[in-house]
Amino acid sequence: MSETGEEDETDEMREWVRKNMAANPPSVLRDNRDRAAKFVGVAEDGSVAVKSGDSWRDRDRIAAYYLGKHYVTAAGYATEAVVENQELSTNLGIPENSVAPRVKELRDGRVISSVGNGRHILPLSGVTRVLDELEKL
Repeated sequence: MSETGEEDETDEMREWVRKNMAANPPSVLRDNRDRAAKFVGVAEDGSVAVKSGDSWRDRDRIAAYYLGKHYVTAAGYATEAVVENQELSTNLGIPENSVAPRVKELRDGRVISSVGNGRHILPLSGVTRVLDELEKL
């Protein structure tokens, strides 16, 4: 097969996947916005207001914060949904020595992903999972 034929196949495959299989990340947030609003609010300073229940553990509050950070970003109050451990401690009132182990639990459970140096993000593919867990509390 010629190089042009391979390129045509590659282009055709790329276009098909984009049209038929690609997830539209904003739709995950849009589709779950009413569910998320029960648990988080957004602040113009880029922080998240977590509406935690009585039975919530620190891990749950942290997971909700990561979820809310996507909505803060969608609102244009932050440029990225990455959260630093210090931000969690400051905004949730959880001591730093308690934040790190809970973040590690979430990372080890593949709820959040590290982007380096104590910075993590909730992948969009995990939004529904976090919501499902919070709704069970």
